[in-house]
Amino acid sequence: MLNLKKIHLAHKNMLDRCYNPKNASYRHYGDRGITVCDEWKNDREAFVQWAISAGHADDLSLDRIDNNKGYSPENCRWASMREQLLNQRRNRIIEHDGKALPLSVWAEQLGISPDTLHKRLDAHGVPVERALQPGKLHPWKHGTRQGYEVHKCKCDECRAANNARHREARAKRKAKELQGVVR
Repeated sequence: MLNLKKIHLAHKNMLDRCYNPKNASYRHYGDRGITVCDEWKNDREAFVQWAISAGHADDLSLDRIDNNKGYSPENCRWASMREQLLNQRRNRIIEHDGKALPLSVWAEQLGISPDTLHKRLDAHGVPVERALQPGKLHPWKHGTRQGYEVHKCKCDECRAANNARHREARAKRKAKELQGVVR
């Protein structure tokens, strides 16, 4: 069953955001020059007809496809909450291989956290092509402290390197102790 109240409320809220300076969201809409096309602004029924033909459903809300343009049939759609979140101005859009997607979508596709991708790009300055590779960018190597202690590798190479590190540390401690006795 079609819920006309929800469509009417969407129309009212759209106008309020764009034309009522007392509306809490006015600064993100009206103040930025976001307007409603004359057809929808002057004729609520025209908006209702568009809403029905554009696939309105109770679990969807009105969304502008291009956040820098106003409300019009060409620039609006009914979108889920996830689609709305991905279409916000504050999202960081990354272009690669002819696709422009939000950072969070790239991270999801790679199987890494958005924070990891953000750090790759900003903190470590990794080029986009390399940052958008799945998994770890710096795989650990056998014979390193990371291999033995972090990844718990007990192969001969990792064990030998770990033993050599400990022998070297013991030799340094012993040399310091001997220096203290000689003086």
